Amino acid sequence: MFKSYQETLSFIETRIPRSSKQKFPGGVGLQRAKLLMHLLGDPQDKLKVIHVAGTSGKGSTAYLTALGLSSLGFKVGLHLSPHLLDLRERFQIFCNSRRKLINKTLFRKYTSEVVPTIQRPEDTISTKVTYFEFLTALAFYFFKKEKVDYAVVETGLGGLYDSTNVVCNTDKLCIITQIGLDHIRTLGNNIELITKQKAGIIYKGNSVVYLKQSSQVNSIIAKRTRDLNGRLYPVGDKRTYSNVTLNLDKTEFDFHLNDDEKLKKIHIKLGLTGLFQAKNASLALTAINTLSKRDNFKIQWSKLKLAFSKASFTGRFQKVDFRGKVILLDGAHNEQKTKAFIRSLTQIFPNKKFVFFIGFKRTRDFRPLLKVLLPTASYVFVTKMGRLSVETQLVSSEIHQYNIPCENDPDIVRLFNRFIHYLRNEDVGVVTGSLHLVGEVMKIMNQ
Repeated sequence: MFKSYQETLSFIETRIPRSSKQKFPGGVGLQRAKLLMHLLGDPQDKLKVIHVAGTSGKGSTAYLTALGLSSLGFKVGLHLSPHLLDLRERFQIFCNSRRKLINKTLFRKYTSEVVPTIQRPEDTISTKVTYFEFLTALAFYFFKKEKVDYAVVETGLGGLYDSTNVVCNTDKLCIITQIGLDHIRTLGNNIELITKQKAGIIYKGNSVVYLKQSSQVNSIIAKRTRDLNGRLYPVGDKRTYSNVTLNLDKTEFDFHLNDDEKLKKIHIKLGLTGLFQAKNASLALTAINTLSKRDNFKIQWSKLKLAFSKASFTGRFQKVDFRGKVILLDGAHNEQKTKAFIRSLTQIFPNKKFVFFIGFKRTRDFRPLLKVLLPTASYVFVTKMGRLSVETQLVSSEIHQYNIPCENDPDIVRLFNRFIHYLRNEDVGVVTGSLHLVGEVMKIMNQ
């Protein structure tokens, strides 16, 4: 159907919603996603799915789960969102700890096979399927075609009405990461409402690996799981992980297998940086351990530990050496993620001030993020990433109230060059505020 890879991308981009209501249509969107999957033969029902929801850490947790399973010899599909540089990042295949994107020829072929299901004249699905709904359907279709042993799927927004929530099998394993106040206009303005949305991925009989946090969050997750006859596997500080240390290149901690008398404590060296990554890795390890018992496979800890030591996740506390300058890239875009990022950053660089390169999307209030970032700033560069970004002068005027020197320019390339020129050898430059910003900066650096 499509003659080229670029033509395929152009078609998919026509599905990008123009309004916030179209981006998150709620129950109507989920029903449309279920119909789309049914027209494709329900490929999601033929896969062993690990479904990951949460406010913070779900991307890293999903990645580490896929990486760990692949190190044990399984072929694993990983569906992430958003992508940074290449749409095919949303359809990764892991084999023997190595990940690859589906090649462009197969991408074009599989997309061409899916498109007819949304071009049926006898119904209205053709005019309404959104970008994310279509990409989710593609992911399940790809993974079925590629015959993966496991599919690790990250939710896009929320959980209950998310397009990925089409997997109702009893053998689905759910992972719920840190939950916080984000997307409050869509998911609800308090932690109870948001947690109910995230816990909406849990179906009858599911195993649920979750991060222990506030009693309110824990009780909502536990009640839904028990009401649906599922099994709970809590991950909590000290009981599951302890002795966390970190530097700019790795995070180390002890992982505790509480249900295995032979392996009480396993030392993990993780190639990802951040105090929060010990939590994410422990969720992934608990999920893998749970699957090993259910699916009767043995964990070869030497292989899994080696894979984790080489872990690398683009745009999450990522160190880059560029033109002789040290730059850290982190896509923290809400208050919870920003606090976690700064906590780790200041532990690695105590008593140091940083030069920030920032930009924010209009869909979020940027002021709480500035409140976290600016006490550690010596200078700030403010830019934007297109029409959906906060105007640079608005951000700059807010920064001036903190008496922090800054400059702004909506031209991201021009300002990034000034940012690099400004950095001295002893400075640490930090790019943060949005994953979209991180992606744009990576494109500039790759030119």
